[in-house]
Amino acid sequence: MAETAEKKPGPFRSVRRYILIGLLTAAPLAITWIILEFLFTQLSHLGEPWVRGLARGIRPQNPALADLMVNEVLMSVAAALIVLAFLFVLGWATGRVVGQRMIGLFERIISAIPFVDSVYRATKRFVSVAGSSPEGSRSVVLIDFPSPDMKAVGIMTRVLRDSETGEELAAV
Repeated sequence: MAETAEKKPGPFRSVRRYILIGLLTAAPLAITWIILEFLFTQLSHLGEPWVRGLARGIRPQNPALADLMVNEVLMSVAAALIVLAFLFVLGWATGRVVGQRMIGLFERIISAIPFVDSVYRATKRFVSVAGSSPEGSRSVVLIDFPSPDMKAVGIMTRVLRDSETGEELAAV
């Protein structure tokens, strides 16, 4: 009798299982929401002075529009759009000779500041490594790590071929 009682799942086992499945399902959504919220907030904070300045500039001609522009929700959206437009122009200019010269000048100025130079170079290196994929293929994989009994999520960045065996190996 004792054996059958041990094999029967407890009443809370399925509850725990479904809560865990729900958590694993909600986690990527929640993390995505947190990241997007953070980015939107940062974009809004960066663009807010521009929106306030624009509202002050148009207030004498159109006070109703100026009041509308300083509405918190509209100001956040407008500020984020202004920053995104700036990033677009920066990306476009960087693809041109003049933009590349300006970036070079900026990097020379940054390199003269000791701590800032280290942070900038490390960040630039990280972004270039994270953004580049030699074969253009990245995929999320589940691997045995740190032991065959445990699993870990990883990102496969490239597929290599063993020169001796010819076997394909994944860099995760």
